[in-house]
Amino acid sequence: MISREKILEKLSAIIDPDFGKDIVSLGFVKDIQIDGEDVRVTIELTTPACPVRDRFREQAENLLLNLEGIRNVQVHMTARQNVSRAAAMPALSLEGVETIIAVSSCKGGVGKSTVAAFLARAMQREGLRVGLLDADIHGPSIPTLMRTLHAEVASIGEKILPVEVDGLATMSLGYLIGDRPAIMRGPMVSNYVFQLIANTEWGNLDYLIIDMPPGTGDIQLTLTQRLAFDGAVIVTTPQTLSLVDVARGILMFERVNVPVLGVVENMAWFDCDQCGKRHYPFGHSVAALQQRFGVKTLVSLPITAGLQHAANRDAGKEITAFAELADAVHRAV
Repeated sequence: MISREKILEKLSAIIDPDFGKDIVSLGFVKDIQIDGEDVRVTIELTTPACPVRDRFREQAENLLLNLEGIRNVQVHMTARQNVSRAAAMPALSLEGVETIIAVSSCKGGVGKSTVAAFLARAMQREGLRVGLLDADIHGPSIPTLMRTLHAEVASIGEKILPVEVDGLATMSLGYLIGDRPAIMRGPMVSNYVFQLIANTEWGNLDYLIIDMPPGTGDIQLTLTQRLAFDGAVIVTTPQTLSLVDVARGILMFERVNVPVLGVVENMAWFDCDQCGKRHYPFGHSVAALQQRFGVKTLVSLPITAGLQHAANRDAGKEITAFAELADAVHRAV
């Protein structure tokens, strides 16, 4: 006789690698339905992009099929809703978008847009549905990175369609104004950004990566207050001057209750092809951020050639740090 207790006993053999406990004691098993020899189980994960999602499903199916009296097993995988996001009731809601991540730098010229684009590509290679929004009105970089400087933007009714670049949904004011400068003041900038976000038909996405404008001014503060971000990734170089601005950015995100997932240390080192040694031209100052704010370094990226564009799905595939960054974001949200 099949019982709920026997099913839970079997499923307790599945161990979550992050928590080091079985999925039953963690409360991941949400529903068990028994219909004769057929069993349906619902397992709820902490994030829709959990890296062990498929492994958990396969383990659950194999374990339960070994129970006497079970002929068919269906394992339904769901993801936990972010309670703080649901409770926030933002002024700007994006239906169909599961997770919103801000990629911020607080200072220009540290490679924020490049990291945002290659993070999106790394997630896309995992089979996730990903969108990339360029929120930098005055200096949009995504059209250059995607090699879509003169993209044609289509619309359906009052909605504009994202520009698909090898399967990645992207949107930028640069698509709409081309090479012309965006000459506008603060309130107007905020309005343009929100129109760009709200009027884009994103469809169903696992992740929307927002390439934030640099700094900690009005547009950044307004964005974080009106959009329910699930987390922020902060990009910096190890220079002391950059880290001072990073500290301001962390404090801004804390003020609006957006969790800082960690720091990306960009252009941190290079391997000399002459002496074979690894050099750190800007030092190791990022460690001070962890001591002060408790934020961790998600990845450390080298100074390297070959990151001029992210126009195709495999862009950055040879740099394993971007896959590591995507995995770190999955685990943190």
